[in-house]
Amino acid sequence: MSKISKYIIFSLLATFCVSTGIAQEKNDSIRRSMSWFKSLQVEIDMASIVKSILANGQTYSYEAALQANILNKYFPVLEAGFAGADYTVENNSQFATSGFFGKLGLDIPLLAYKPDKNLRRNLIAGGLRLGLTNFKYDINNIVINDDYWNNVQIVDYQTQNATKLWFEVVGSLRVEIFKNIFMGWSVKYKSKLGATKPGEISPYYIPGYGVANDLHWDFGYSIGYCF
Repeated sequence: MSKISKYIIFSLLATFCVSTGIAQEKNDSIRRSMSWFKSLQVEIDMASIVKSILANGQTYSYEAALQANILNKYFPVLEAGFAGADYTVENNSQFATSGFFGKLGLDIPLLAYKPDKNLRRNLIAGGLRLGLTNFKYDINNIVINDDYWNNVQIVDYQTQNATKLWFEVVGSLRVEIFKNIFMGWSVKYKSKLGATKPGEISPYYIPGYGVANDLHWDFGYSIGYCF
């Protein structure tokens, strides 16, 4: 083999090694820069589906969530869904609504979160959520008794519009049952934010919140996949 051929081969090998080293260094740099981001999980709330079936169409709610794992310490979450009601109350008044809702929040592990092959990636956490919905609702057959004139009026309120805010305090448990497949349970304490506007006919049901009591407890059961 001639000296020129050896030189060409040596040059090509050197170039390849240098290029490979640079590429590896870039990949390592990217991995280091993204080391804060551990995983992303998608969840479906099965409890809301079961409760909708049991409610026999009077109320319904469908909800999903997207949660990130930051440094195994912070778990920001975005929850969204669609809910509604078609309900007749005791005095025969009828209430109907439907709308989308969203919740933004953060979970913090209550115990040290240490991913492990034996313990899997289980999580016990506490967190907060801020919920928001804008929806329309109808109330029909409202009975108004006029004591002065001694008569009764039947009033309908059609296409009322409302925007509601609330917060949730959440306690949750998540268990990895198979590789990357999780089951989770949660208990939620909800409270509305803001007062009813003067002259506003309060809705019976708020999408994402539930029956419009000032305080509200809820339970969640979810199935998710972690990427």
